[in-house]
Amino acid sequence: MNAPARRTGRHVALLWILFAFGIVLAFKVVGDRYFGAFTLDLGSGRMTAPEHTAFLALWGFFGLWAAVALTYGVLLLLPSAAPAGRRQWLLAGESDRLWIAGAMILALVLALAIRSLVLLGEPVTDDESSYRFSAQLLAQGRLVGDSPPQKIFFDRSFMINDGRFYSQYFLGWPALMLPFLLLGASGVANAFFSALTAPAVFLVARRVTGGVGARLALVVYLSSPFLMIAAATELSHTSCLAALVWMTWAVLRARDPDARGLHHGLVALLFCVAFFVRPLAAIGLGLPWLGWWLLGVAQKEPRERLRAVLAFAVPSLLLGALFLWINAAQNGSIFKSAYSAALDYARANGFRFTHWTERTTLSVSLSPARFVSGLANTAVALFRLNGAAFGWPASLALLPLAWGARGAAPWWASLASFLLFHWTLLNVGIDSFGPVHYLEATWPVLLLSVLGVVRVTRILEGVGPGRGGVRWSRAPAVLLLAFVALGMFGYLPPRLRALHAMSEVVHEAMTTPEREGLRNAVVFAPRWITRNCDRPVPATFVHWRPNPDPAFEDPVIWANHITIAEDRRLMESFPDRKGYVFGWARGCKGALVPLDDPRADGIPSGST
Repeated sequence: MNAPARRTGRHVALLWILFAFGIVLAFKVVGDRYFGAFTLDLGSGRMTAPEHTAFLALWGFFGLWAAVALTYGVLLLLPSAAPAGRRQWLLAGESDRLWIAGAMILALVLALAIRSLVLLGEPVTDDESSYRFSAQLLAQGRLVGDSPPQKIFFDRSFMINDGRFYSQYFLGWPALMLPFLLLGASGVANAFFSALTAPAVFLVARRVTGGVGARLALVVYLSSPFLMIAAATELSHTSCLAALVWMTWAVLRARDPDARGLHHGLVALLFCVAFFVRPLAAIGLGLPWLGWWLLGVAQKEPRERLRAVLAFAVPSLLLGALFLWINAAQNGSIFKSAYSAALDYARANGFRFTHWTERTTLSVSLSPARFVSGLANTAVALFRLNGAAFGWPASLALLPLAWGARGAAPWWASLASFLLFHWTLLNVGIDSFGPVHYLEATWPVLLLSVLGVVRVTRILEGVGPGRGGVRWSRAPAVLLLAFVALGMFGYLPPRLRALHAMSEVVHEAMTTPEREGLRNAVVFAPRWITRNCDRPVPATFVHWRPNPDPAFEDPVIWANHITIAEDRRLMESFPDRKGYVFGWARGCKGALVPLDDPRADGIPSGST
């Protein structure tokens, strides 16, 4: 191609790229004109609310066309000549170790930046306080605490307070959080586990897809708003994902001819860690991988087979026994989980201070109605995951490319198994940053997407250059990177703005005692501690006051506001502290009224 033709080609390429970003601009203009700059109406655990649905649908339409235009523009811009001795890939060069180290650092920095700048260090849901309470109990060497005097003041969702005081959640994540809690940095724990996941993503993807596919997998992992925002919270999903990603590596390594007993033991250990954190997610995603491991063991020589089974059995039996012992110690039976104990307590407590009702059940029904409900929930989960997983116009769009690919079978099985085991869930999780109950499903989706890109690229390598010198073998990888780039401009800004708006409301409530300089105080809060006032901000899932520490030694202890008279009676149990009632003043500002102030007598009773 002569010089004038090359210049013309570059100009055409730049026009296509500008056109792509013009489409994204049109998407933004539609949001500004009709949807208040996409002020997302979040606050649903099931189907997305109308404006959130419109946001996802519009991004799917505009974003997809923008990705096509950007991909074509970049393909025109890339040189058509093939580098000697190298496949037609992007992201070639540099060492694998450099990629892994850089990914770990970036994962850590991204999570910490989101936590500080977007979430303002605040929780996104009430669950986080309960996890921290469990970690504080473990720091004291206890599985349960003692219920406080007049325990109704400290009842709230996710907690059992029947004379013993503990959380309904499994202890895997609190145990992993514990070292960070002891260092006074519990908010850093998930950022650490996110960084620890990056090498496993690379190593697994390199085995399944090759070196460049591994780098693409890291790009997708690090650019996923769903995964990086989760890593900025104190929720359990990031640590569970870390264990499951490393487990898949251990399974693949254990199938190698030179595998040692250590690798088989790691399969069991990592599965058990994930099970301790989130049992349903571990079983759903991990069960097919255990089958894949077992199939590999069955093909080994008898002596190696025995060694593998013994190495697997030791951590399985030890951690399995520990899990059952914890159930017995906390809930009175090895077969009774803290979830079941929490529902029993809520029922005995007249469903006061809980989000559960008399209709709530933890049993699994195979009735037609429950089947239809499960189908609807799964469909909604996939719709929400399609938008949230990677922030692409369609995060599931590249999945079909992996159908029939070599090595894809266990990945498809793990995704199908995960969906099947989550069929009976009552909801798909909060919508603050994605369908959190399905977060671990992003792992097979990510790997299959990259595998599909690699597979189609190899198929197209035999196709000659097209019009304008375009090498179509580059198209799959460029399309994936176009999805990533456009997601940063189209999907991510409204999502981060929504999270920041929610966090501002939570921050206002949680920091009011500190701003007022309170020390050695008890603050009585209404059942719904946050409120949006008249501002069109997304609804937060932080409704309850924070849990006290198990020893009730925090400078500020939060309690439920019942009535002023009863609040004052509780203060007799805390003679060295001063009582205040939290509420909201004009301008949506948190305010505190001392219990001994005459103004407190006019405060209405709290709801239960």
